[in-house]
Amino acid sequence: MHEEKVEKILKEALARIKPSKEEIEKETGQVDEIVRRLERIVPRDVEIRVVGSLVHGTNLRGSSDIDVFLLFDKKKGKKEITKEGLNYAKKIIGKGDDYEIKYAEHPYLRAYLYSLGVEADIVPAYKIENIEEMATAVDRSPLHTEFVLSHLSEKEKDEVRLLKFFLKNHSLYGAEVYTGGFSGYLCELLVYQFGSFYSVLKFFAEAKLPIVVEPKSKELNKNIELVKKFGSKFVVVDPVDPDRNVAAPVSMESLARFTLLARSFIAKPSKSLFYGKGFSREEAISGLNAFLRTAGFHVFVMVTKLPKKSEDITWPQLRKTAEIIKEFASTYSYNFELTIPVVFEDKGIMLFVSRELQSKSRIMKGPSVFMKTASDLFLKRHKKAIATFLKDDILFAIEPNRFKSAEELLRFVARGGLRNRRKDVMLKGAKLYVDKVPEDYVDIVYGELRKKFLNL
Repeated sequence: MHEEKVEKILKEALARIKPSKEEIEKETGQVDEIVRRLERIVPRDVEIRVVGSLVHGTNLRGSSDIDVFLLFDKKKGKKEITKEGLNYAKKIIGKGDDYEIKYAEHPYLRAYLYSLGVEADIVPAYKIENIEEMATAVDRSPLHTEFVLSHLSEKEKDEVRLLKFFLKNHSLYGAEVYTGGFSGYLCELLVYQFGSFYSVLKFFAEAKLPIVVEPKSKELNKNIELVKKFGSKFVVVDPVDPDRNVAAPVSMESLARFTLLARSFIAKPSKSLFYGKGFSREEAISGLNAFLRTAGFHVFVMVTKLPKKSEDITWPQLRKTAEIIKEFASTYSYNFELTIPVVFEDKGIMLFVSRELQSKSRIMKGPSVFMKTASDLFLKRHKKAIATFLKDDILFAIEPNRFKSAEELLRFVARGGLRNRRKDVMLKGAKLYVDKVPEDYVDIVYGELRKKFLNL
């Protein structure tokens, strides 16, 4: 009965998420047109090769990534292939189309071909036959495509679709730094290793750290040398590049959440768990208010403007800024239990969750009494303290707090009082909302809280 229920859920899901024959034909036609446009411009010694989920046959309905690689001879320099590749790519942008320059190891072009109804990444790279010839990180992508096409069966490709969809439903899909999730290629390798979506779940439901997977040999082991080599407790060795851990972008929190989801689905499979629980605007508002009221937490939302750059650039800066603010607040006895940075369009949203609103004093830790010079200096500096005391041989001083509330501290930050060295995150002029979330951001904030709190 259990197996039948799982089979029914997955069969119904696959029918919904697998692209129709007509959709695949349409997307294939769009790709062919992009290639034709490039062929009219690109010299014959530059090979045009399409990679990505559409070519792999693991794309989801309405969600195909199209990556077109311009493969240059290795005799050319990196700056040369980048300049030439971007110039060729720009020439296929027609009237009414648009593009932006994105960055991986080196720049590439994202084309918004509205005239074709599609967007595509056009990436300059080197043509290589094996990994020993690799000069840039993106050079290996065509080798990934070759591996997937030669090793995954049609049934396994559908199983990859199920895994991708499941991960997307639970915000665990994507290797971007701000997601910390599973890439499409990682999903393909896991299905190749274990044979099916359900088998992947069964493995992770019982897995113990460290997890080491070697798809090329299909080995599963606790190879400590590989754990040390990659400095990670979750290792999936790239079958085309033994020096790369495909699972490196997966954060430990994402891995743990996936493990819990796998256990839950194996124990009690259900449509609601497979598809994930969505929410309406009304549910977001009521759910947020109920959480704050029940937990007794206070929420501070700081919103600042960001430049129109890739999230791969702005999100790490926003994360570091939030960490700096959290550390600054802790020196004044305000502890944020949760700090969440989110990039939303051209806005940087920093969510701080705290139990403390006010703190009239703060405790300063000093040196050991047996460090004479340092302890004398500490006592001199804090001679007007509310009180000084010892904990074992360590001196402490209770000082009046400069900021009488967490709100006062964060407003100081929003006025530009805290020096921040992240060039794309301007704190001065940021807006601060206390125990309320602007309507424009309520979905984002509630969604991020749901990612952190498993039962929201």
